[in-house]
Amino acid sequence: QGTGLNHTAVGFSSTLQMDKMLPLSGLQLPLRLTVAHSSDIPKYRTGSDVVLAQARSDVETRRADRQSFDFSYRRTGPRRGLTRWTIDAINGSMAYTRIANVDPQSTDSSWAFSAQGTYDLPLGGGKAIPLSKFVKFKYLPDVVSFGMDWNATRSTSYSRFIQGNQDSSAIRSNVLNRLLTLRTNASYLPINGVTTRYSLTSRRDMLQRQGGFIPNIGTEVDHAQIMELNWAPRRVLFLNPNIGLTGTYHEDASAGVRLNSSDPFGLKNINNRGSAHATTTIPLSRFAQRYRGVGAAHDSSGGNPLLAPLRFVFGRMQDIQTSFSFERFSSASRVAGNPGLAFVTGFSEKLDPSLYRATSSNLIQSRQYVSTASTTIQPLAHLSVDARADHRIGVTNNSLGARRIYTLSWPDLNGRWLQLQQDLGLGEILSSLVVSSLYTLKTEDQGPEAQTPETHVKTTNWSPLLRWEASFRNGIRADVNTSVARSEGLDTRLAGVIRTQTSTNHDVRLTKTYPANKGIRFPWSKRRVKLPNDVNLNLSLGIARDKHYFVVPGVPLQLETSTQRLNVGSGTTYNFTPSITGGFDLAFRQTKDYKQNLTQRGITIAVNGQFRF
Repeated sequence: QGTGLNHTAVGFSSTLQMDKMLPLSGLQLPLRLTVAHSSDIPKYRTGSDVVLAQARSDVETRRADRQSFDFSYRRTGPRRGLTRWTIDAINGSMAYTRIANVDPQSTDSSWAFSAQGTYDLPLGGGKAIPLSKFVKFKYLPDVVSFGMDWNATRSTSYSRFIQGNQDSSAIRSNVLNRLLTLRTNASYLPINGVTTRYSLTSRRDMLQRQGGFIPNIGTEVDHAQIMELNWAPRRVLFLNPNIGLTGTYHEDASAGVRLNSSDPFGLKNINNRGSAHATTTIPLSRFAQRYRGVGAAHDSSGGNPLLAPLRFVFGRMQDIQTSFSFERFSSASRVAGNPGLAFVTGFSEKLDPSLYRATSSNLIQSRQYVSTASTTIQPLAHLSVDARADHRIGVTNNSLGARRIYTLSWPDLNGRWLQLQQDLGLGEILSSLVVSSLYTLKTEDQGPEAQTPETHVKTTNWSPLLRWEASFRNGIRADVNTSVARSEGLDTRLAGVIRTQTSTNHDVRLTKTYPANKGIRFPWSKRRVKLPNDVNLNLSLGIARDKHYFVVPGVPLQLETSTQRLNVGSGTTYNFTPSITGGFDLAFRQTKDYKQNLTQRGITIAVNGQFRF
């Protein structure tokens, strides 16, 4: 038996910068062309040593062809005069691809054509009309954009049958696709500090023909719109608020929405989303300056002594960053008709009573309220505390009824004490000492809306409870970390079961670097040994304890898991030469399971090396 073939592959690709041939600056007109062909001509009949005749080899030849070209237009130069309304406002692209494959079993071919164009109309808002000293009104949009996308594809597949030197084929599939997408966008700045935006996208299937003023307007299969409003005034009293509103609406009328022939035409899935977001800053620093020097009796510093406590508090707190957001979502499946203007805007979940809902139609609604506040307190020069509060209320309504999730994170404190070695007078021993701590208390309630919560979870997290990061002047770096986490959960659905989880972690890491210029001195020798390169030594110790248990009223404590883990490790890394690096690692681990009274121990010894050639 024999195998063999003659393989031939030919390819060509080129890019023509047509803009180089035109005198306009900033113009981009690239034209790309790609052609590829390959063939495999067999020498023997499959599974035998019979040499194929030329005619049979031609029939069994495998071929692959690909042709493509694409073209784009865009101008990035300065926009002045008439060009800003014509050639500068237009950009677009076009692409065509054709693929064909032939083998003894099948013949496949496909092609795809796409084109897109956008026209930006820079109206600029028109001439501003002054309404007051600080307010001017613009009656025209700032920019209006119109766009169109066209996508056409066809994919065919044939089964091939070879008999002697003749072959026949039968079609297996023929898939056509014609989609037209229309886009429009507009931005409008009516007055100072107010910005509005509107976006509409409509995708139409041109194979589902519909008549009208135009012979074929197709059938809309996807519809999406977005409306935005943002208000950012310079100053309202002593605040600088930023308020944003966003409403979205989406329709999906693809063929997959209709499940059977009895479903009416025009069936679709709809959903909308509305959100409101507001942020502002409370300027405590401005309050501190205002309280300074108020009143008749002043102290030696120039401030009223009665207001000294307020000046002390405000002077050590940064501005408070606050935010509030509201977000709602509503979805209805398998409906037909107009859902109503209120639902289309995205800020209402109410549907028009005339909206038709088919069988197995499902309605889902949800909303969420989030409030946050954060600031930084600096009671001492090197000590700072980040304070944050987070309040959330979420309600979800589906087939099981409305359920409410309430979450409060407070207090959330993160403290850092920098350059502590100076305050402790340890500057001769330590070059750097940083102490940090984080405390978070989080409560979460879940249950039906307007009823007693079914679950209540309280989580306390010290991560870290205390962390020391020290750098000694002799080259030793130490990182000591301790963290504690505790969670208590009450489930009223299970006879008041209280489930408790506790986790404690202690971690110590020491690192020592011996510089090559100073060398290393061993305990049994007074002389330092010179080194060609630096040596890095490290030592780590980790102790972790996890305990999970639950308590049922009237029943003794039930232990679920209780384990303790110990890990001790050491290692070194050394560069023998610029091309050779080596080291070793030695570790001991132990795990104790107090519930099963089981202890597992292990030792790891590893030697590693890297060679670069």
